Amino acid sequence: MAAFFISENNYKYYFGMFKFNSSLMFLISFFSVSFSQQIYQNDKYHFRLTFPDEWKIIIDSGASVAINDGKDMELNIVINEKEFYDKNSIDENGLEEFINTITAQLENTCKDYKTINYGKMVIDNINAYYLYYSFGEKKKRLKGSEYFFINKGKFYTITAGCYENDYVNYGPLFKDCVNSFRFY
Repeated sequence: MAAFFISENNYKYYFGMFKFNSSLMFLISFFSVSFSQQIYQNDKYHFRLTFPDEWKIIIDSGASVAINDGKDMELNIVINEKEFYDKNSIDENGLEEFINTITAQLENTCKDYKTINYGKMVIDNINAYYLYYSFGEKKKRLKGSEYFFINKGKFYTITAGCYENDYVNYGPLFKDCVNSFRFY
């Protein structure tokens, strides 16, 4: 599955209490261990994001990062410095035109491609587009999400995907990773 998702052409909790009872302290300790996160930091492009401890970085070439859990999912970040170097915002392209271009490419390369949803969002105070889709055959159907934005003339694509039946578990984790993305 890793080969599909990597493509350079794709685009506090604050507790205001000073006293905790012992059962609450146990729950906090239990959940902090269960949901601990790793931080990936890219010093070349000056960004970071978090991902679950069980996931591992399998490719880190600076402009392309792949993270997976050793099973059937993958999260990728691809930075393209050439194509959109003169753009300041993804909005300069127009949502409909941009999504139509991406979906046309996916329709040509993915069997039984279907767009599920798309729209605008914000990632680290930067306007972004997202696209949710599925493709493949019945037993091997995949579901993916892609997030696109431009920062300092560089075009960023975050792609996440897994088998369609597993998306109910991975989808929220993918969103958490995307929402943790920050430039520094």
